[in-house]
Amino acid sequence: MEPQGIEPALRAVNTSADSGLLSVVLGVLVVCSFLFPTLLRLWRAFFKQLVRSHSDLTMQVERTINERVALFVSLLQTIVMEGLALFCVTATHGEPDPLASFAGMALLAIGLMVFQLSAYYAIGFAFSSPASTQMWIRSFLTTQSLAGYLLVIPALGGLFYPNSVGLFLTVCVVVLCACRILFYIRSFAFFYTSPTSLFYFFLYLCTVEIVPVLVAWSLKGLFFSIFT
Repeated sequence: MEPQGIEPALRAVNTSADSGLLSVVLGVLVVCSFLFPTLLRLWRAFFKQLVRSHSDLTMQVERTINERVALFVSLLQTIVMEGLALFCVTATHGEPDPLASFAGMALLAIGLMVFQLSAYYAIGFAFSSPASTQMWIRSFLTTQSLAGYLLVIPALGGLFYPNSVGLFLTVCVVVLCACRILFYIRSFAFFYTSPTSLFYFFLYLCTVEIVPVLVAWSLKGLFFSIFT
């Protein structure tokens, strides 16, 4: 005899209730909360350097081991928050493995950061001195660490309130653009030597800042399912 009745439907699980994903996010937030005072000093120093003249940009600033560790961990938080934002905008209700999908998005964020860092080192090696390049890279890492903290609320908002993900994604874009503008101010001082150098600055913006971001956005669907 064939079984009678209605076949039960699988209950859709909210991605914000996935224990693995929440553990990763919570773990990063807890560690970075202890590092906030150290990073606050780095951010203050960065904003003070924004108003210095071009000749002061090559001034060496030694960092302690604690500051280097804090900056590295804060960059991990930036990657997690960027990956979480990409996950929220790409995910649908009832993902089979939210942690694996999030890992793909985080890998995409890592790839973008590594590519841009490699491009900065190549540009600095070709067009500037090691001291100026080091200061330029430090500016990038500092603004990225700042973005990681500012992305916490909108990224978590997109995770826990999927119906408003468009609004939270807009906030994430505004935060990233604002931090990039701070970095571009330092980049302009790095590039500018004469009026003709403006051409190289706009060329840099297109090849290193705009195109890679567009490529990463177009690949989000592929990386979303790379581990699933």
